[in-house]
Amino acid sequence: MLISHSHSHSVDGDALHVTLHHNVEVSTRVAAAVEIEALVHTHRPSRVTV
Repeated sequence: MLISHSHSHSVDGDALHVTLHHNVEVSTRVAAAVEIEALVHTHRPSRVTV
């Protein structure tokens, strides 16, 4: 997985918490969405908060 500067994340039990940085450009948002999808696939959380 790529290391992203567009977001940060943490896993707390069965929850994935994602924070999108406010200065993310539109083109970077697409890459962030793909990385977040990979996080969901990897961790299989019951819930995701953004």
